[in-house]
Amino acid sequence: MVDMKFNCEIKMTGSEKEAFCRMVDLMKEAGFSLFDHNGIIISLVFDGGHNGAIWNVPGNEIPDYFQRDLDCLHKGSIDDFYRDIENGCLKNVQFWREPGHNLFVTWQVKENYVLYMIGLDGWKKEQAIQIISGMVRFILEFYKDARDLDTVFSLSTE
Repeated sequence: MVDMKFNCEIKMTGSEKEAFCRMVDLMKEAGFSLFDHNGIIISLVFDGGHNGAIWNVPGNEIPDYFQRDLDCLHKGSIDDFYRDIENGCLKNVQFWREPGHNLFVTWQVKENYVLYMIGLDGWKKEQAIQIISGMVRFILEFYKDARDLDTVFSLSTE
């Protein structure tokens, strides 16, 4: 069976932190967690190399698996993680379903919303349908009273 090669774009209104909290809720609806099976948050930091920033939130410490030279990254708590989102240092994160099954999510901050891009590469058709269905359920509920927001969800193929 061929893996799906789809990309989603989702518009979330509000500040970067508010929008990200909504994205976490949306991903929960689709069956994903911000934390991997070890309780770790993973984001790639594009600082000339492809280094990873890792937050080991339950233990409030970060193992230094990857060298990080970015001054804007903080270490430790979930508050530090959200601070790194708000200060613009982080622009992506992985959401996890089970070991080895994740969605890579990137975002761009716009004037009054955040645009999230989600790659569905590597997911089988049935899995992609389940993931997209969870996202659409959340979006329909979240935007049920909204007006004049233009496109809030799109799905494209590669």
